Amino acid sequence: MRNVSKAFPGIQALNRVNFDLKAGEVHALVGENGAGKSTLIKIITGVLQKDAGELFIAEDKVELLNPHHARSLGIGAIFQELSLIPSLTVAENVFLGSEGTRGRLDRRLLFKKTKDICTKYRLDLDPKALVEELSTARRQLTEIVKAIASQPCIVVMDEPTSALTDEESRILFSIIEDLKQQSVGIIYVTHRMNEVFRLADRVAVLRDGVMVADLLASELDLDSLVKHMVGREVELYEKSNRKREELESLEPLLQVNGLSREGVFHNVSFEAHKGEILGVAGMVGSGRSEVMRALFGIDQVDGGETSILGKRVNIRNPKDAIALGIAMLPESRKLQGLVLMHSVEMNLTQVILRKFISWLLVNFRKVREYSLERIDQFDIRPGDPRMALENLSGGNQQKVCISKWLSTKPRVLIVDEPTLGIDVRTKSDIHHLLRNLANQGVAIIMVSSEMEELLTHSDRIMVMNQGHVLGTFFNDELDQEKIMALIMKESMSRRSTPVGNESTQL
Repeated sequence: MRNVSKAFPGIQALNRVNFDLKAGEVHALVGENGAGKSTLIKIITGVLQKDAGELFIAEDKVELLNPHHARSLGIGAIFQELSLIPSLTVAENVFLGSEGTRGRLDRRLLFKKTKDICTKYRLDLDPKALVEELSTARRQLTEIVKAIASQPCIVVMDEPTSALTDEESRILFSIIEDLKQQSVGIIYVTHRMNEVFRLADRVAVLRDGVMVADLLASELDLDSLVKHMVGREVELYEKSNRKREELESLEPLLQVNGLSREGVFHNVSFEAHKGEILGVAGMVGSGRSEVMRALFGIDQVDGGETSILGKRVNIRNPKDAIALGIAMLPESRKLQGLVLMHSVEMNLTQVILRKFISWLLVNFRKVREYSLERIDQFDIRPGDPRMALENLSGGNQQKVCISKWLSTKPRVLIVDEPTLGIDVRTKSDIHHLLRNLANQGVAIIMVSSEMEELLTHSDRIMVMNQGHVLGTFFNDELDQEKIMALIMKESMSRRSTPVGNESTQL
């Protein structure tokens, strides 16, 4: 890419960007949300057309007209926003657009080809399964197979591990090594800095649409990379150093006893105290998110009790939960937490809109004033309350979602993957916000797949596996190895136990 520029109304997304990719290398592309990464890779994959500049593949100048054209030139992509058709099978999605148009579609051949790829790379996927019936992780694996099935010379990977377990991520990393050996060039976009240093040969840094650095990964450390991304030093991790005696003296705010939902989780019991951050660890499918959904009244339970300040409560739906002082930041902000087509101000006031209604009319002047205050308080960018939320970066969308729920003044705040797909500066801002809320007496329950996040920011950690609580531990009692050993030991124990009345598939 030479001097590539792209603008949207009111935003210069890319400004004279130069970027290159060599055969057989991993070139990581990093930057804050809104830095221009998504725009850059959408131009490379033909989703968007550049306003100015030049693109070359080898020595040939190209104009990428659309994704199909890009794919015909050897460019494959794994998008963060899944591009699959739910009503089709895995195999049909993998070869969509490349299965040929003559004669009758040979589904048997498609299934065989897909099965061969899955077997080669040890991917647990059924080629005949409908995509709409797959978990998010399995859909992400389908995207991976789709990207490599056409034997591309370039593969763009946009947050490819965001929905994968640790084991699935390791399989992806081995696929990347295989692709490098085949001289495939890989553009790897991620917010997970450990993946950058594990995989990348070079690292390109975008900031505000400008390429500010392009260096060998061996020349960088975490602090210097973050400084390039943000333009200043950022305190990434603020380790919880609260004493056990202090934590043991905190008053239980939320008490859960024997909560069960058939086939999902069983006999879940724990306490969340005023002023603490309770981390929840577990593999994808451990039941951790499902328990949080039940606590917020989204899903109904079959048994168990929930109490707030010692008083038993009945949470039938989210409205009940909100009235009791419980708020929940969901795992998927785009699907469950926000209305992207609506404006920033409508999302910010969604759950408290009644406060701005008088005589059956909404006082839009007060809505605007309130929204501007929240935009300023949470540093939401761009700062236009009228802008459609879908035009904001992921980090700013997450700030809107957090602000929306804090407007209810919760006593218990559940945050499920609060920093997933978030840049380092916004991640740091969210961590500080959660700690400040805990210092004000709010009970924070934080579900996260990032072990470092849990170990750094939690006061206590509850470990779950296969719908069961394995135990709740003080922060200083655990490290990543101990948590994984605990989960694996429990998994092996359950596999060796004869199946009784409990469901073995979660």
